[in-house]
Amino acid sequence: MSNQEMTKPDGKHGEIKEVLRTDVWIYRVVVIVLGVTVIATIFGGLGLAFMGNQNYKLPAEIVAIGSAAVGALAGLLAPSPRES
Repeated sequence: MSNQEMTKPDGKHGEIKEVLRTDVWIYRVVVIVLGVTVIATIFGGLGLAFMGNQNYKLPAEIVAIGSAAVGALAGLLAPSPRES
């Protein structure tokens, strides 16, 4: 299947692909939500650490959520490789 056939609007799936290629607001919203998630995870973890005792260990779930959000942001914002 050629690249033109994949991006050509041909029914419901083709229209969705075209919208995802041309609508910048989808990506802006996703980046904003992931960024807020990263910031909330950092401040939430710091808040829990400062409110707890000296031997407080940050829950693994908070670390996992923050790591996943950072990885998703890196995947979205990294330039995609171009075919030569």
